[in-house]
Amino acid sequence: MRTNGILWVVGIAVAVALIPSLPYGYYSVMRWVVCASCARLALTSYRNEREEWAWCWGVIAGIYNPIFPVHANREIWSIVNVVTIGVVAWYGHKVLRLNKGNQHGGEA
Repeated sequence: MRTNGILWVVGIAVAVALIPSLPYGYYSVMRWVVCASCARLALTSYRNEREEWAWCWGVIAGIYNPIFPVHANREIWSIVNVVTIGVVAWYGHKVLRLNKGNQHGGEA
């Protein structure tokens, strides 16, 4: 899956998690999806020599990991989800635009 598709998956999964009336099962599945997607983004960032983004995605993957879950109340998770959406939007805007510019001969 391309990076752009992974960003959409993470952004949508976390945005839907902001709906307060979802069953607990959604959050369990969302943790798996977001953790795996962010781990993939971390690996891709590392391979593209963007170490700061690799760390960022690795930390997010760690926060959402389903094996050793981070326990917090709904208010804290809402803040974490909004911050995650912000990171997805920032990465999508900055890094993917930069890559597009480099492919068309633009300067970085």
